[in-house]
Amino acid sequence: EYVYPLNTEKFSAKALGDVSVKVKIETKRPLKSVYCPSHPAEVKRDGDHEAVVGWEDRNTKPDTDFKVVFSTDSSPVGVDVLTYRAGPWEDGYFLLLASPGATKTVSSQAKDIVFAIDTSGSMANGKLDQAKKAMRFCLDNLNKNDRFEIVRFSTEAEGLFGKVVPADVEHLQHAEAFVDSLKPIGGTAISEALSKSMAAVSKRDDRPAYVVFMTDGLPTVGETNEDAILKVVSRSSAAHARVFVLGVGTDVNTNLLDRLASQTKAVSQYVLPKEDLELKLSSLYMKIRDPVMTNLSLDFGEGVRISQTYPKYLPDLFSGDMLVVFGKYSGKGPAKVTISGTLAGEKREFGCDADFAGTSTQNDYIPRLWASRRVGWLLDEVRQHGESAELKDEITRLARQFGIVTPYTAYLILEDEARRNVPVEVRSFGRLEGNREEREGVRRMYDSAKAEGAGGPAARSGEQSVENSMRVQSLKTNSTMAGTKQGMDSFSTPSMQPSAAPATVASPTMPRQREAKADVLAQQQLRVVNNRAFYQNGNRWVDSQSQTQKNLKQKQVDFGSDEYFAMVRNNREFAAAVALGNEVDVVVGDTLYQVR
Repeated sequence: EYVYPLNTEKFSAKALGDVSVKVKIETKRPLKSVYCPSHPAEVKRDGDHEAVVGWEDRNTKPDTDFKVVFSTDSSPVGVDVLTYRAGPWEDGYFLLLASPGATKTVSSQAKDIVFAIDTSGSMANGKLDQAKKAMRFCLDNLNKNDRFEIVRFSTEAEGLFGKVVPADVEHLQHAEAFVDSLKPIGGTAISEALSKSMAAVSKRDDRPAYVVFMTDGLPTVGETNEDAILKVVSRSSAAHARVFVLGVGTDVNTNLLDRLASQTKAVSQYVLPKEDLELKLSSLYMKIRDPVMTNLSLDFGEGVRISQTYPKYLPDLFSGDMLVVFGKYSGKGPAKVTISGTLAGEKREFGCDADFAGTSTQNDYIPRLWASRRVGWLLDEVRQHGESAELKDEITRLARQFGIVTPYTAYLILEDEARRNVPVEVRSFGRLEGNREEREGVRRMYDSAKAEGAGGPAARSGEQSVENSMRVQSLKTNSTMAGTKQGMDSFSTPSMQPSAAPATVASPTMPRQREAKADVLAQQQLRVVNNRAFYQNGNRWVDSQSQTQKNLKQKQVDFGSDEYFAMVRNNREFAAAVALGNEVDVVVGDTLYQVR
């Protein structure tokens, strides 16, 4: 682990004009996992023994130290487990990292891949031209032992070869001529396109199978029912295939595309207006070009009980990729953790000896990142299946406790605190309470997500639906502390890591329809101390537990008094909280201490 102190906000009231961190790692043993939990950093590998981790920002007030966790292992796949547990009677949380590294010592598996390209009339105005350029790039970068097929679809679907064929010179030349001939015309036969794509890879052998499915529209021809279309995939003899989805524009059914990717252990991505379709499609292919280990499963032995792990379904591991899994555990003691799957055509397993401690407080970022993914999964349940009291209550509780700030969670916390008549001075979002436009904005965003689960296809397409999908997917794959907070007008979207995106990237191109100009939610100040969120309300930092724990005693403590310093010396929990400022409400035991 490497830590660079970067909590400059303690010492400066002004934002930093420019800040950048570059960490170069050189190792003698092969470098496997390289992970930055603190910031949305970029990791660039140079062979098996070197990597550079970089992050930069402008006009920012850093409040988190820069942290890099990395491991070395001479086996083909390195596995590491880190844990956090506040005490023996508390929930335990774990982080599992698995990576093949740069895989110079391990050959990638030959794959079968189908490129399904929407050529309907709406792909005119340059979109199809960009897609064709990207397709030429993908064809040029097929591995020599790969097999491939191209399915173009509009009013009907047409496969070029009718099956996957070797990526040799003859077939590639034929494919390039086919791509050059594509023209935008007709409707959108999504169901038929999926049927032909799955049929092309239906012959199951040791090869991993992938479908890259690109569309810019709603299903308008043939079967249009979401559930029926998804059954086409799940009942196919090629149900093992991963379907990576690229939705172009905002006139797409996000619910259908997200479920399609999720149920096949892949990911969905969207190309927003004015974004480069050629770049997105090419980047997606390069991330899945070299599969190393497929059909993964985890085993934690018998000593501990594992629950609520995210991602729920393990994806394949690709060259340079990293699997990031968060979960909870009960019990304690040593355990042999293993990851199993197919590597180079053979069943293999790799593992590590982990200690699931009764008390372990070093990796205190793990619970919050677990909570972020859990909230993302719960919000996705709202989007897909509708709202329930149980979903709302758990989202609200986790978001308030761990400081998971999104428009959806902010609205639910506002609603909950108003219903319980929480005094204004201890509410979580004081700034948001006082801004009617922003308050209405978060309500509309949550209502739109709720409507997707309760309504038909009309509620599951359009600009707001795409934004909902991108925000929720960002939480579901979040692996950095920066990803636990989303503003109103600038939000994080998942980088297209096939397993679990270890970083997020800003997407400034989504057009906005709200009239509100301020960005109160993005300005909301919060800090997480001992896995408990403190929200800034005026000049006061308010412990999130101050309004949820019942029958609290209250005691006022004068800042800087003898009593104050005696408590700082004798109580670590109090000391960590009052480091936030000279006006703090903090719960210790059964007492709410009010530092003034």
